[in-house]
Amino acid sequence: MLEVAEAVESTGPTLFSQPRTTTTMSTLHQRRPAPEAPPAEAAAVSKPSPVEAAINWAYLNLGGEEWDCQPACIITDYILATQCFVFIAYLTFMTSYLNEQSHWYVLYFFAMGTTALVGGFLHHVAFKAKKVFDAEAGAKRVFGVYVTRPTVDTIIDWSWRLVLGFTTLTNFCLVAFAASRYLSDGSSELTIWIAGTGYSIVAIFAFIYMNTSFMLLGFLPAMVFGSVMSVMAYERGVVHELLVLTLKLASGLIQGLAVSPSSKHFNHNALSHVVLSAAAATMLMHFHFVV
Repeated sequence: MLEVAEAVESTGPTLFSQPRTTTTMSTLHQRRPAPEAPPAEAAAVSKPSPVEAAINWAYLNLGGEEWDCQPACIITDYILATQCFVFIAYLTFMTSYLNEQSHWYVLYFFAMGTTALVGGFLHHVAFKAKKVFDAEAGAKRVFGVYVTRPTVDTIIDWSWRLVLGFTTLTNFCLVAFAASRYLSDGSSELTIWIAGTGYSIVAIFAFIYMNTSFMLLGFLPAMVFGSVMSVMAYERGVVHELLVLTLKLASGLIQGLAVSPSSKHFNHNALSHVVLSAAAATMLMHFHFVV
C-alpha cells in the first residue's frame, strides 16, 4: 500500500490537490517591442542644424514672445539714432536762426532718434539675453550687471513701450509741422491741440497693450493730413514732403509684411531702419528748401 501511495503522489495531482502552476516571471513581464526610430529625414526637419540655430536671431522670453536680436537690426537702429542726433546738432548750432517751423524739425529728429536709440538698446539686450540665458534659472551677466531673466523681460517690455511712445510723438510732429506750415495761426493752434490730445490717447493705449498696430494707427492721420495739405498748397518742397511720407509708409509696410533681402542676415526690421534713415535725410533736405 505504501508503494501505491507513493506512485499516485508521484504521477500528478489528485482530486483534492491544487494544480501546480508553471508560469514564470518572464511571462508576467512580457517584453514590449522597442519603438521604431524616426526616419533620418524627419529628424533632420524637426531638429535644426547648429548653423540654423546660431543664426535664428530671436530671443524667447518667459511669456513665449519673440524679440528680434539680429545684429543688423541693432546696428541700423544705432546708425539711425546717431544720424538724427547729428541732424539736431546741425539744426541747433549751425543754422543762423530757428523759427517756429524749425522747432518741429528738431522735435521730429529728437523723437525719431530716441526711438531708434531705445529700439537699438532693446534689440541689444535681447541679443545679450539670447547668448547667456538658457533653461537654468539664476542671475546672468548682461552688460556687466547680474540680472535674472524676468528682469531682462521687464526691461525689454518697458523699452518697447518707450519705442511706441516716441513713435507716436514722431507722428504728432508730422501733423503739427503740416498744420503750422499750411494753416493760419488760429487754425494751426487748434489743429495741434486736437492732434496732441488724440495722440496722447493713442500713446496711453500703446503703453497698455504694446501692439505694433499703434504705429500704423498713429501714422495714418499724419500721412493723410500731410499729403492733402501739401498737394493743395503745392509750395516749394512739396516733393520732399511727399517723399518723407512715402518712405515712412514704406517702412511700416516693410515691417508689417516682413519684407527683407535676407531673413537670416538682414531682416525686415533692419531694412525698415534703412528706409527711415532715408526719410530722415529727406526731411533735412526739406528743411533747406522751406526754411
